[in-house]
Formats: sequence, structure tokens, C-alpha cells
Amino acid sequence: MPHVTIRWRPQSFERPSAGVPTLTTMPEEVIRGLAKQMPEICAPALSVPGGRQYPPSGIVVKVDRQSDMDINIPPILIEIFATGAEEQINRRAEAKDQIIEGIRAYLGEDVAKQGSVWLLLPPTSFGLL
Repeated sequence: MPHVTIRWRPQSFERPSAGVPTLTTMPEEVIRGLAKQMPEICAPALSVPGGRQYPPSGIVVKVDRQSDMDINIPPILIEIFATGAEEQINRRAEAKDQIIEGIRAYLGEDVAKQGSVWLLLPPTSFGLL
């Protein structure tokens, strides 16, 4: 079961205005909307053609608001953890690019470029309780 964490600092987003960066507040509803879209964005990217498939309903999403104690974190940081099967590891760059494309389509280029995505596929074992 893949796990997505969106770490978000609402007060630090810059939106270019006439070429001059300005600080604005990222509306909470935009991040809420992104969180709702992440399963749809991640499922096809993490699924392997002819192999492991992830339905959107099997992807967990958590949103954390950054605090003033966080250091050197971009305004939006998305961390995606999934089981690192060999076929997924072999296509991780492609999967990451697909996820970034989906995030940029949702947020827009000017906001998305201020963030980063970590796709982590370590060898793991997952089980339901």
C-alpha cells in the first residue's frame, strides 16, 4: 500500500507578478484538492504494466502543515513510499516524472516548481492487520 505525505507551508509560496516574486498564502482548499488527486496521480505511475497494480483506493495520503521549526524544507514537499519491487525500481524515474506531471497539471507550473517530490521504493514488507 503506497503512502503519500504532503508537507506544506502555506505562507511561503511565491507567485510571479509582473516578473517579481511575491509571497502569498496557498489556500488550504488547493492542498486539500491535491491530496484528493494524489491517489489518481500516483496509481498509474506506481503500477507496473503486466505486473503489480495499485488502485487509487489503495493509496494512503497524509497532509502535514510545516511549522516554523522545520528547516530547509521547500514550500511543498511530497514524499511517496511504496514497496520497492524490482520492476518498480527499474522504472522509478519514469514513475517520478509521471507523478510530477500530474502535480504540475493540478497546481500549475509556478507553484509546482517551488516544491519537490521524493519517490522512495525501499525493499519492504507490508501486511494488513
